[in-house]
Amino acid sequence: MKIFFGLLSALVLTTFSLPAHAIPEAGFQATFESAVVPFFATGEAGELAGVKGAKLRYLSFVTPNERGAIVVVNGRAETFVKYAELAYDLHAQGYSVYLYDHRGQGLSDRLLANPRIGHVERFDDYVTDLETFIHDVVDARPHARRFLVAHSMGGAIGALYLAKHPETFAAASLVTPMLEVNTAPFPSWIARALANVNVAFGLGRRYAPSQGDHDPTNTWDKQQLTHSRARFDKKQEIGKAYPQTGLGGVSNRWVQQSLRATSRLRKLAATIQTPIVLFQADRDALVKASGQNSFCKKAAHCTLVRFSETFHNVIQERDAVRDVFLADTLALFGAAAR
Repeated sequence: MKIFFGLLSALVLTTFSLPAHAIPEAGFQATFESAVVPFFATGEAGELAGVKGAKLRYLSFVTPNERGAIVVVNGRAETFVKYAELAYDLHAQGYSVYLYDHRGQGLSDRLLANPRIGHVERFDDYVTDLETFIHDVVDARPHARRFLVAHSMGGAIGALYLAKHPETFAAASLVTPMLEVNTAPFPSWIARALANVNVAFGLGRRYAPSQGDHDPTNTWDKQQLTHSRARFDKKQEIGKAYPQTGLGGVSNRWVQQSLRATSRLRKLAATIQTPIVLFQADRDALVKASGQNSFCKKAAHCTLVRFSETFHNVIQERDAVRDVFLADTLALFGAAAR
């Protein structure tokens, strides 16, 4: 496992020049409205049936004479609408881009009577949904090669997919992937035991201890996701425009299934042969670095890039971090395409 720290990685991995970022934080709002919004409106929207018929909503941007197709797998409590800037960036570099929302969140079907509870019956349902999305939507058009960008919970889903389907993606960018859940305020063994007991007593679909409904008034001072005020404000604005995408904490079943899946994934890491760049944030409050370190050490072709003074959501961080993420991701994809 190779490890690079912060901006140094750009010098090591970037093999071709590209715009540092599509939209700088200075003047972000105006540029987003004039450039990203019109682009995002050109996406081809659709829906497909996932496991047990759950409707999954997606958006695709197809590029003639593409470098390849990039599948973006978002994190827990997210929606592809909040990935408009990233889709714009990747499409501008000559890639077709495919985004979708997981079951139980975003614009896809919710699974419980309380639509604010983050829930899944089986973590592998997420992986099966990704398989269906790639088969039915991405591969409905010919692509010379495919690439993966997966964030947080999406990183766990994407990595499980890589272990199961080594032939699909030429390379993968795993962004602060959920390879070991931060179960604070409980140690992981207590969280695991509580989840198992609660599920056994029929409480699997209820909020796990310390979890609750979504707080739409989350403020800049409270959040621990990004240091970019411009991108935080835009995310809040999108949340208000799409209130149906709001999601609260997780269910006991989600905790049980996620802890089992990430434990299994760390053991499967040695079987993954896909070239990977894994981005780690030193101030990540949601996932543990130890799981990422273990995974990247075992995986055959994994480079770990560690950012200092960075929160969990690297894709929406300040320019100095986000530029490196983009440059290193595209450098890996470019090298894999040769």
